Amino acid sequence: MLETFFCWPDQLSKTSLDDPIDEAARLLRLQHFVSAESLMLARLAIKSEEFELLVLLALLRLRFAQIKEAQALIELLRKIRPGSPEISFLQAQYWLQTAQIELLRDQSQNIWKEPDQFWPLKLCQVAFLIHINQLERAQSILLSIPNQDSLEVIRLHCRLLSRRFLYREALDLLMPAIERFPNHLPATVHLLSLTYLARDQQRTLPCLRRAIDEHGMQPEFCDHICKVQMLLHKLSDARRTSLKQQSWNTVITSSNIASTNLFNNYERLGYVDWLSYLKDGEVNISIEMRENLIMQLASIESPKTKNYLVNLLPELRSQLASVKLDKPWNAPRKELNKDKKLTVAWLSPDIGYHPVSRFLLGFFSSTDKLVHRHILVDTNDQIESSNRHLFEELPQLEVCNLGTSWWPDAIPRVRALEADVAIDLSGWTGGHFARGFLARVAQLQVNYLGYFASTGLPSMDIWLGDEQLFPQTHNEWHTEELHRLNRCFIAWQPPSSLPEAQIDVVEAPSGGIRFGSFNHNRKLSDITLRLWARLFEILPTASLVLKAPNTDDHGTQELLCRRMRHQGFDPDRVIWLPRAPSAIEHLEQYKMVDVVLDCFPNGGCTTTCEALWMGSPVIALAGNSYVSRMSTAVLHGAGLSDWSVDSSKAYLDKAVEQADCLLELRQNRHKWRNLVRTNPLGNAEDLMLNIEQDLIKLYEKTLLK
Repeated sequence: MLETFFCWPDQLSKTSLDDPIDEAARLLRLQHFVSAESLMLARLAIKSEEFELLVLLALLRLRFAQIKEAQALIELLRKIRPGSPEISFLQAQYWLQTAQIELLRDQSQNIWKEPDQFWPLKLCQVAFLIHINQLERAQSILLSIPNQDSLEVIRLHCRLLSRRFLYREALDLLMPAIERFPNHLPATVHLLSLTYLARDQQRTLPCLRRAIDEHGMQPEFCDHICKVQMLLHKLSDARRTSLKQQSWNTVITSSNIASTNLFNNYERLGYVDWLSYLKDGEVNISIEMRENLIMQLASIESPKTKNYLVNLLPELRSQLASVKLDKPWNAPRKELNKDKKLTVAWLSPDIGYHPVSRFLLGFFSSTDKLVHRHILVDTNDQIESSNRHLFEELPQLEVCNLGTSWWPDAIPRVRALEADVAIDLSGWTGGHFARGFLARVAQLQVNYLGYFASTGLPSMDIWLGDEQLFPQTHNEWHTEELHRLNRCFIAWQPPSSLPEAQIDVVEAPSGGIRFGSFNHNRKLSDITLRLWARLFEILPTASLVLKAPNTDDHGTQELLCRRMRHQGFDPDRVIWLPRAPSAIEHLEQYKMVDVVLDCFPNGGCTTTCEALWMGSPVIALAGNSYVSRMSTAVLHGAGLSDWSVDSSKAYLDKAVEQADCLLELRQNRHKWRNLVRTNPLGNAEDLMLNIEQDLIKLYEKTLLK
């Protein structure tokens, strides 16, 4: 009976209704659920305790998450034929589906006692072992299953590959199976997840379209549709999809996916102020989503950031313990020899055309006089989007590609580099390596550049910045020791391989003064819009140039316009720019802007550097935290300390002043790039010299502890 249930559709011959059990199993396998249910209920009305039909009916109830009905059927089956392996199979499926993993762990000896005689039980056992991260044992048992060709076995192989971050290999394995069984909805949903995780741009949209053509619009597709819409910057469409998914979740059992999408979507639309009203501990979301929430809370200077981090750490330690990575770091402390040469590992998941990667490339391209041994560790291969090859061309730098390794596999590989210093360039941003730093991968661990707040990790030793990011009055919560470089904390010196080095300062706009912001929606806070509204009341002929929402994404634009009106800002004063198809065209759009207005509390950094480089000065309002002082640090580094002000009134006065000297401003656009080049901001060689010298001091300090 279950042999039929695990067949491929092309292996099923049409049976006679004289054998209702086999016919019901065949109909279930073919996904003809209504017909199968009708047949089974009609038969059970005559013979109410027919064991095989009740097993199939329980499987149908589990398929549609009818949990109470499924459990009732399992109890009935236990009375009819106690000790049957089919009951163990159903019970294990039930516990897996309802996430009662600890109960399944407690009952393991009873549940798995006869898997060799009844191989479907091994499917549940493998799924359980994957869930508790016993991947080697799961692989061994999976390979012992006799029916290696079945869809269920193939999907478990895909899950194992995914847990090792081998998404493309999993995708290549599952796609032929979907071709053979196109109307299997769970497998189709699995495939859609893999196309997204594998970042396979060629297959994501075609697979999604085919899924909708085959199955119609299903609740299970909302997650994938929403993610694709966000990737395409269709934020209003993504919001609509995530809200539709929330509605579906009121009538069907689901996971945290809908909440995750809605959190991400609201944040990207700029609706971040509401995060302040979250009650600690009352948001039932996954660990991964809480990590993302921590980043979002830090971006608005929320005091809740600390509590979320403190509450997350025990769960991360538990994860480390489950894969036997809870042992303390015990590498020998290496005394520095006369040349004081360290091995420094720089870890980042963003080795593509990403701000972190662009800054780093400028750092390491600027000098061949490095003292230490430097290793760039790519913790999350960007595949087609990667620019790792640009780093591999630099003789003064070694490159280690971890691919898309699962973190328990990645940690030993990073430790094997035997780095004296490990520099974290991601914090809690996407693809982060926080678990590795919590487990410790080097004697000295440093939070730098890629994140705008404290990591909150007790094992992160240093938070590296400068006097502007960490003024003497700094009182932002942090767990690391603050260290201030004796110069600007970054440098903007684009190497010839990057587009920004290939473009000259652009011409000025014409007409009335044009202020602008190229920051993301998430940074256009209500307090920013409110202050801009006051400015544009003072300057009735001024315009604001924005490119945050796509000009062809009218829904997202309208949502931002509503927020503007609510804060007293007239959206008719806005000139909307489209998303540029290339980096060069993006930089050319600064020809539309005279002066950039920085946002707050989440200010710019890369955008501030870009604006100065392309001929547009930046007005910044200095705050009290790292996230609200990044533009301040950049402007000080460019010798433009007077462009960073400390009050709303001074911000408005500075903007009005520029409108009064507009002609001079437009005739001297090269001034700002020249200031970048002739000040510490434009001297990456000096930055690397300072970092190398300070790392020696910091490392020697750890030896004294």
